[in-house]
Amino acid sequence: RIRRPLAVCYDYSPYGASFPREWARRQARAGRAIQIAWEPRSIRAVRDDAYLNRWAQDAADCQTPVFLRFGGEMNGNWTPWGRDPAAYRRAFRLVHAVINRHASNVALVWAPGAVPTYNLDLYYPGDDVVDWVGISLYLVRYYDDTLSRPAWQDGPASFIAPFYAKYAARKPLCLTECGVSRRSRVEGRSADDYAAARIFDLLGAIKIRYPRLKMFCWFTRNNLELAQEGRRLNDYSLPPGSGALAAFRSAVADPYFLSRFGDVPPYRYQVVASKMPSR
Repeated sequence: RIRRPLAVCYDYSPYGASFPREWARRQARAGRAIQIAWEPRSIRAVRDDAYLNRWAQDAADCQTPVFLRFGGEMNGNWTPWGRDPAAYRRAFRLVHAVINRHASNVALVWAPGAVPTYNLDLYYPGDDVVDWVGISLYLVRYYDDTLSRPAWQDGPASFIAPFYAKYAARKPLCLTECGVSRRSRVEGRSADDYAAARIFDLLGAIKIRYPRLKMFCWFTRNNLELAQEGRRLNDYSLPPGSGALAAFRSAVADPYFLSRFGDVPPYRYQVVASKMPSR
């Protein structure tokens, strides 16, 4: 649909399930890196045991780079694995130790949600075990499915900025998943023009304002139909003929966005003076 190959793709996997070997190797044959959102039901189930070591060994054999997002969005009250920040930090460090023992092709991604930001320090497990910092970012017309809480004036850069200021000097950043609503349940009408404009805003900000943001993965599902009960709030799809798809295709046609993992972009950033010269 976007008329370019994808450099990376992602999927979700519950902690306790086997490493998705066939899917990973299929992506490797297509020349893609992978990102896995690995989600434990209970953070206390994460131990240095046979399961975790076997998973790490299988990841090492998958023949492509792996971005491992362990227990993402832990800073939000909707994730059961984030209820005890100290336990979360210990589990993340344990996962890093086991992965580091077996799989040099795996990078650990610490990936909170874009909101809230007041509790980030409670969950950060340490620079020594975090390879990348990720963000889950969704741009919607209304917050919490509530017409009295309009969100359509909030630009994407305002969500990225606090993470960039806090972590970009230490770690590469990525959008582990992001999407823009084309229709919301509460509004009940097309917002395709809004989605197209926000896509241009977001991808333009990535290119111009945030050079240390090195990867993004796009969420394209229609959650009005396909999400679980209670979460059917927005349509994030990019269907053929939509303005959102046209905007996305146009934005990523820029060679700044790479179609193959490991390629080098044609742009170089240069340090400039902090103020304009007097003449």
